[in-house]
Amino acid sequence: MKKNNFRHSRSGFTLVELLIAMTIFLIMSTMTILIYFHISENSRRLALSREISETARQITERLAQDVRAEGIFLNDEEKFDNAGLWKEKFLEDYKNSGSEVLPIGKTDDGKVAKWYAYGKKTDSGGLEPCTEAEKNDIDVHCGLYLRENNEYYNLVDAFRSDEKSKRVKITDLRFFVTGDDYNTRKVTLKMTLELMRRDGVPPSLVRATKMEVQTTFSERPYKIQ
Repeated sequence: MKKNNFRHSRSGFTLVELLIAMTIFLIMSTMTILIYFHISENSRRLALSREISETARQITERLAQDVRAEGIFLNDEEKFDNAGLWKEKFLEDYKNSGSEVLPIGKTDDGKVAKWYAYGKKTDSGGLEPCTEAEKNDIDVHCGLYLRENNEYYNLVDAFRSDEKSKRVKITDLRFFVTGDDYNTRKVTLKMTLELMRRDGVPPSLVRATKMEVQTTFSERPYKIQ
């Protein structure tokens, strides 16, 4: 009997192999896309965090300079706001719940030289406190203002002069003061900074960049009364 030998050669993929290859490709593509979005979101979050950190640095450096150079002048007879909107009770608030205003320096006639105040600009150019709802509204800009010579300067996002273009806000701020006229005063600043709503940045990312700051500044060890 004669035996025939057949040689069988195969090219291409079977259906099972093709399905496996497609599955692996889809998994790798999905992982690549997810990694890309993760890196992209982290990069955006880092950039936004740097923006808040820079604002915090500007505020603390300016406050430290004024407190050390000019000192804190507490005078129960002189109020930041004659209308009583801030309701500051100097000696009690500064030691207990904290105050949203801080008097700096003293003029030759015994008046406060300048004020720091937490609030928002009014349409008329004045300043008023932020309500609790406004503090938590990422569309409302609440900042730290310096009042000097009847002019208001916003220290938050200071390089953006237009109030409507501000990108950072303060959601909470308190000053606590220790010491007296005969001892070096120290002021502790507690504040929370957050991004404002803007195009292209989802609210979840805005909330994720919130920063809490607490720092203490001291007057010079000697004071001229």
